[in-house]
Amino acid sequence: MTLRKASEADGDELEVEDTARGRIRYLRLLLGVPGYHQKRQALFEYEEKFERISRRWRLIGYQYELRFEPAGSGRWAEHWHDEEFHRHWGSPSRHGGAHHPSRPIQLFDARAEMLRRFALGPKGLDPGDED
Repeated sequence: MTLRKASEADGDELEVEDTARGRIRYLRLLLGVPGYHQKRQALFEYEEKFERISRRWRLIGYQYELRFEPAGSGRWAEHWHDEEFHRHWGSPSRHGGAHHPSRPIQLFDARAEMLRRFALGPKGLDPGDED
């Protein structure tokens, strides 16, 4: 199952991008949550970057983010770039801009975590809740 199909019930699809330039491919999906003509409370953003190796695409980076609205209300994010896995959480004014060590996370595991944290609301982003 694709992420687009799995996330149909998560919210309204706002943007979809699939761009390849040379040996690099970039995929992005942005959802407005909860969708279905309800007031938007958050954005779910999935971005992945791939490199062409022989006859296949190899994942070389990602950014999975939950951002509550209005902007600045808080976020939870898992990033992998510059050979570093890290996490962001909390409000930008408190902890959201800080990098915290993380480990690799699979796309559908990130989606499940975003759904869980969305259900908790911005207060569920407190760093004390982190493992």
